[in-house]
Amino acid sequence: MELRDQFAIAILPAIYRDTCIEWREIGTGPVDEHWRDGLALEAYWKTDEMLKMHDYKFIKQNQNEETT
Repeated sequence: MELRDQFAIAILPAIYRDTCIEWREIGTGPVDEHWRDGLALEAYWKTDEMLKMHDYKFIKQNQNEETT
């Protein structure tokens, strides 16, 4: 299992919880039977964004260390 998968698994419960709270607040529910797939895709999208930020910060940190 890759780090990306582990991050997605870690944030999936929070995405599920937030989605259920939102549905409860607006009085709706799942639109179709593939709603769980959408939540998983959102978890991977957020994971990819987190990893991009981590890589960006790591690269910037290394550039700063090389210039000092």
